[in-house]
Amino acid sequence: MILRRSAGQNRGLTLGRLSLTISPVRLQMIEMFKIQFVYGQREIFLKYMNLDQTTLFLGIIQHGFSTESIVTDAMTPRLRNFKRSPYYVYSENTAISYQEQGYRNVIPIGSAWLYLPEGSDLTKRTLNSDRYIVFPIHTSLSVATLLSEEEIRTKIKYWKEIAGKSPLTVCLYWSDYLELSWRKIAHEEEIEVTVVGIGETIPVWSPRLARLDFLANMRNLLLLNTHAIFETYSSAMFYSIATGLSVGYFPQTQTEYELDSVLHRKNNIWMSREIPGKVGEFVSAVDLSDLNRIIMGNASKRSPSELRDLMLYKDGIVPIA
Repeated sequence: MILRRSAGQNRGLTLGRLSLTISPVRLQMIEMFKIQFVYGQREIFLKYMNLDQTTLFLGIIQHGFSTESIVTDAMTPRLRNFKRSPYYVYSENTAISYQEQGYRNVIPIGSAWLYLPEGSDLTKRTLNSDRYIVFPIHTSLSVATLLSEEEIRTKIKYWKEIAGKSPLTVCLYWSDYLELSWRKIAHEEEIEVTVVGIGETIPVWSPRLARLDFLANMRNLLLLNTHAIFETYSSAMFYSIATGLSVGYFPQTQTEYELDSVLHRKNNIWMSREIPGKVGEFVSAVDLSDLNRIIMGNASKRSPSELRDLMLYKDGIVPIA
């Protein structure tokens, strides 16, 4: 893709054969609030709210789950009236946590997952036997040292022991999937390895299905399985519970480099404290449903008209093909 800035009074961008007139002001607005494009969340809300595809939300939308409320997340860009823009979070509990720290711009609206449109016949499939899906640690982002082939093989063999004779699939983060060693060893071990999409594109508004369909692809993948295995805390865990899978916390396969990560240590502590049952055992989605509904913000889900009244947005900002 060729990306260049055109000259003249109406400066803009040219993407290959597509010429877009977009002012520096609009580009700045998109840059300020670009996190909404991650995992196609903006487009999910736009479709649900029946808004034009050129619309930009003038606020920050929570795009993942965290074990703690990070103060800087609520320090959103300021609007023209010098007030902080809204920070749209999943749950009432999260909003209260920020508000107790003095941030009044935090508004709960529920996870984008709750606003996914109804699925196809594929999402209604009933499974007659156990199938296992594994979500490993995102090593390419949080661990400086790459996994060796021996370490990858050790992980896979451990997961195969858990699955027994049932089918096993490993879902990798997109950048981990690009590591040939994962795919090579998975082929040798006769298991499936897959990826559901990518989080971000360049430019951020690019209509690539790998971004737009990320959460829908996740849902379709989960509906093909009965059990989900996690090495540590992951957003996919909450999606798995919401889809009805039994989830298991199996930190035994973490390498010494992964265990040294401060983020992973915090995640491990949260998992041990919040997820009932013993480490290395599966817990049913039913037993975790109350906790999951709180974290995903089910009670904060709004109707299309309520969201249109509650959220700040402006159309004519984002280019469309």
